[in-house]
Amino acid sequence: MKFKTTNGKEVRICLLTGHSVIVYPEFTEIPERFHAQAYANGCVSEKNEVIAVEPKIEEVVVSKYEDIKNAILKMRSANKPNYFTKDGLPNLVFLSKVAGMNVNREDMLAALSELEWYKWLYLN
Repeated sequence: MKFKTTNGKEVRICLLTGHSVIVYPEFTEIPERFHAQAYANGCVSEKNEVIAVEPKIEEVVVSKYEDIKNAILKMRSANKPNYFTKDGLPNLVFLSKVAGMNVNREDMLAALSELEWYKWLYLN
């Protein structure tokens, strides 16, 4: 859905998952995960729909790991040099860029442990 600011200035929205987006004075498409915070920050939607409920903490954590897993899969399919270390782990700098948020080693390992191909290759 498209949102815009009402004060003529840009509004930066940051979530607990590490995701962020900027809402501009003109209508701009933003991902659904930001809709509730966009409304909370005084932005208006193109459709003026009802405010979504903020997700529960458990949903945020699941979403974060899903985003990290999706980023790892994108990196794996892109097969670019330096995306993975010599040990076969994702390079955290590139992983953070692809995921669109800061990813630490602990979160990366948690997400990797849920990927079947990684378990098969590295944990057997």
